[in-house]
Amino acid sequence: MILNNKNRKLIKILLFPILKHFRPGNVAMFHLGRCGSTVLAKMIQKTKGVYWHGEIFGKILRDVYKGNKNPIDAMLHEHDFIKSNFNNDLYWKEILSEIGADKNNIINKKYNKQIIKLILSYIKIAGINYYGFEFKPFNNKVLNLEIVDFINELENLGINYFIILDRKNRLRKIISSLIAHNFSDKWHYSPNDNVKRNNIFINPEKIEIDFDSKPLIDYLIDYDNKFNELNRILYSKSKLLKLYYEEDIQKDPNKAYHKVCKFLGVKMRSGGIPLKPTNPFPIESMVSNFEVLEAYLKNSSYEWMLYD
Repeated sequence: MILNNKNRKLIKILLFPILKHFRPGNVAMFHLGRCGSTVLAKMIQKTKGVYWHGEIFGKILRDVYKGNKNPIDAMLHEHDFIKSNFNNDLYWKEILSEIGADKNNIINKKYNKQIIKLILSYIKIAGINYYGFEFKPFNNKVLNLEIVDFINELENLGINYFIILDRKNRLRKIISSLIAHNFSDKWHYSPNDNVKRNNIFINPEKIEIDFDSKPLIDYLIDYDNKFNELNRILYSKSKLLKLYYEEDIQKDPNKAYHKVCKFLGVKMRSGGIPLKPTNPFPIESMVSNFEVLEAYLKNSSYEWMLYD
């Protein structure tokens, strides 16, 4: 009898109490988004001995939402959870509303235990392979899980490898996110795609990304605070890998991939780089009101990002 994927997963879940003892470890990668995480994830996914689950934020929301529905209603809404919806903020805001999130898109803490149980259920499907997933700092805010508590819970679940993928020029992350939201087909480019420059107008007093709405400077400060906190919590971990987009991915993603494989003790796969940079152009050429942005960040600690 040939087993389908569903049955294979079921067997791995049932055998988890045994198989977990043969697994080398479990991995959590924290990143900013729009920082080369997808190209790196696609490379890791092809690696023997690693079950890379990708970003689990959407999966968690989906499963919390379905858990609040009766089985028939959940089945009827199954069509909602298609890949094309996963980059649609309005779609996720509707899901958050159904879950009972507040006006700031933050769900009730009563779901904390359910979320941790869901992550454990994801971990079980990796069999004897590494299990790995990705998470962004704003995911913690939406799910109402403090980062320090979240990491403690992850360690209790058996997560023992941690990766921090950061981007020094976080202004470029913000602009890349805004472009992606304004041009729905501009999230990623495959190697054969023609990368086109997109032009957007930015109101620095009101930026709407990451399920939030606030001034640009507040995003940059918040990113600083969140990654400082991550580094403070994880710096003493014996199994910690720190990567930067500018140093490890921008010119050649194989550099980051090599570091991850060495970190986990697995063999790199051969093959090409699956994606190319999405917005490699000077910021001045992508922002129609660049002079406004320039004046807004003038004399701040983030001014250099405009010209990098």
